[in-house]
Amino acid sequence: MKIENWLFMHVNEGDNTPMVRFDAEVGELQLRGRCVPADATGFFAPIISAVRDCRPTGKRLLIDVKLDYFNTSSAKNLLDLFKTAEQLLKKEIVPRIVWHYIEGDEDLMESGQDYAALVSIPVELVEDKLPAKGK
Repeated sequence: MKIENWLFMHVNEGDNTPMVRFDAEVGELQLRGRCVPADATGFFAPIISAVRDCRPTGKRLLIDVKLDYFNTSSAKNLLDLFKTAEQLLKKEIVPRIVWHYIEGDEDLMESGQDYAALVSIPVELVEDKLPAKGK
């Protein structure tokens, strides 16, 4: 699938894929849920392409990631996404990543730390509290 000139993208969460919401004009990408697509490269390709081509009016791009779980191939594609965002600095667009993890989830926290070490753009780690039972 080839996608050109995305201004807005919304993909509902599936059993193995996260919700994706991208507003190129505002400069915000959200990923939410479980990320274990059968074809991670195919899933991430239009997202990476949209980020590469975005021109947000405020010259900023927020990548807000709140994944419950992701597999190895998704991890590689997330890094590709973050590296693509890093390249926006050449276009005077300032990207940053907000990486959410659930309280006590060491693996997700460490993944965010690893990404922060691998890219030259700011990565903010946000610990989200577990929801109260029954709510």
